[in-house]
Amino acid sequence: SINQYLETPPEVTADFVYLRMVGTREITKFDGIQKEMREEMERWATALRQSAPSLKDDSYVFFNNHFAGFGPESVNEFRRLLGMIELNWAQDQGQGSNQATLL
Repeated sequence: SINQYLETPPEVTADFVYLRMVGTREITKFDGIQKEMREEMERWATALRQSAPSLKDDSYVFFNNHFAGFGPESVNEFRRLLGMIELNWAQDQGQGSNQATLL
């Protein structure tokens, strides 16, 4: 059978980065990390750190919940790997957030 999820080599090929961390659709529970994906994040974090001097624009890295089971914590793990501060994603959770709902 053909694997629809190909392994992308961690190579930066432009002076900006747009990276989407998309995982497996086998994950169906999204209230916490369901699958360890640190190795994949470490490869990309290393590639970004090494390429930083040649990047002219901002880098954009997106995570969906299927990547490891919980997008916000995946973001924080990647930020830690890059030496960045963590985001307090739970701060306004359930307390009148300004974000519109999809439902």
